Amino acid sequence: MKTILFPDLNDLLEQATKHIHTLKGKLITQTVTFFDLSRSTELKLIKGHDQGMDFLLRFVTVASEITMKCQGIVVKRLGDGVLCRFSDPFEACRAALNLKKACIQLNLVARFALTIGRISIYENFCETEEILGDAVDRCFRILNLAYPGQILIDRPLFEVVRSHLAGDLGVVVGDTFRMRTKGFGIIELCEISTSDLPLINKIVTPFSVHPEGRLSIVEKIQFVNQAEEEILEIGTGLTAFAKYFTGQKPKEFRNPITDLLMRGVSVKCYAVDPDYEPARIYLAERGESDYRQDLMRAREMIVAERKHCLEAGYRGQIRYFAYRLIPEFYCFCVDGGNFTNARMLFSPYLPGLARPECPVYQVSRIADPELFEKCWTAISVVQAHSTEIQ
Repeated sequence: MKTILFPDLNDLLEQATKHIHTLKGKLITQTVTFFDLSRSTELKLIKGHDQGMDFLLRFVTVASEITMKCQGIVVKRLGDGVLCRFSDPFEACRAALNLKKACIQLNLVARFALTIGRISIYENFCETEEILGDAVDRCFRILNLAYPGQILIDRPLFEVVRSHLAGDLGVVVGDTFRMRTKGFGIIELCEISTSDLPLINKIVTPFSVHPEGRLSIVEKIQFVNQAEEEILEIGTGLTAFAKYFTGQKPKEFRNPITDLLMRGVSVKCYAVDPDYEPARIYLAERGESDYRQDLMRAREMIVAERKHCLEAGYRGQIRYFAYRLIPEFYCFCVDGGNFTNARMLFSPYLPGLARPECPVYQVSRIADPELFEKCWTAISVVQAHSTEIQ
């Protein structure tokens, strides 16, 4: 009977270590791309294994052919995706645009991520090419931000190809997005497409944690600037939220929110009812016995802003609600009922920490549907125990 462990396992490890030391990486600047077939698992489940595999192989084959036609190199085929590199950054964009067009004709949907940077090229154990480096890792981060059917390129690549894209009448460039990513901090992205295929004009919000606490005003506005239906904020007193409207720099918060209200986006504010005795006791235990005065002042400010919006005739409204529960979390939610656009900043209150210092979890329905639904359930409970204040 065979044993589980190799008797020569130590020898194998020693040989592998020696092989690593003999590898010599070639360091060059390249455009790195990842072309990924969306929902390939669903295709196999819906269409059956054989037909699903046919779609997958068709995509990988076409992606490889287009890459080579644009003087690119297919580095690796990873199931339903293709990792490539290009010496010419414009040709990389050209490959992505042509593949997006081809997918439409093949009734397929794919995501596209492109970046530029220095990479190391190695020959791996199978005597095929391997590429490593920050640009490769960044490319995968960008891919996770792309919606199905979307081509995203980062700012460094865009600056290189900007004039060339502008000179091509068949190319359209969307807005710039700033997104915090794991390991790379804030990165700037823009979407490109062809003039006959509409831009999606938004990016997926991935799960992330902000351990330092709540986002700055600028970061919150960037988080909501693509809102389509409503913005919802749940807090204890919403004192900071109220002050945003009367801040010294209206362009930071009030002006962008006003633009959303004019477009028809509504803002719903939920704060604790100051007359709810369990909440009053909770605040007193936290050393915030005087919080009621600040809460009432914030309520007056938000209700006054609501009246201003009504008088101005904005399509969207500001609404204020008081809930009769012990405050347990902070939440800033955008389009909660919209599957593709729903996203939130959710922060459970932790003992021993000031509320604004509690870690904030960034969640979207499309990226993390199960986690989003659990947070959404908590929001629904607050809404069910709320009364609107006119």
